Amino acid sequence: MHGDWPTYYENGNSTKLSKFGLGATLKYVYNINDVMASTFQTGYISFPGKRLAGIKINGGQLPLKAGIRFKARSVYIEPQLGISSFHSKIVYSDGGNSQSQSITAFTYAIGIGALAGKNFDLGFRYEGLSKDVTIGYFALRVAYRIPLTVE
Repeated sequence: MHGDWPTYYENGNSTKLSKFGLGATLKYVYNINDVMASTFQTGYISFPGKRLAGIKINGGQLPLKAGIRFKARSVYIEPQLGISSFHSKIVYSDGGNSQSQSITAFTYAIGIGALAGKNFDLGFRYEGLSKDVTIGYFALRVAYRIPLTVE
């Protein structure tokens, strides 16, 4: 990684910011017909810090994405496009100094999933963020569907 993305080295090799992330998102799904729906999603994903050479690095992503969901019975595929604000905070081991960095990047994702029962959604996706270079991750999504009815 280079350019506006933070690059961290450990023993002469570049290393990952974090091995996992945890977050919460809100997704609105508007059914166009029985096969296709439009989606809009936002939320926050935190990537817990990793200690490298006397510093701790934390990261976070705030995505805003729109997509189209194609469904066959309870299985779906969902490509999405949007933007994300990605920030990292470096905390030095002396405890008093820190440094923050934030960028806005083009975001894309492709997910597959299944609607499990009436109110659960289980999915797996790849998400990439691109600005000069690309970083990406695979994600498992477990969601509870809140039924909204209009009368």
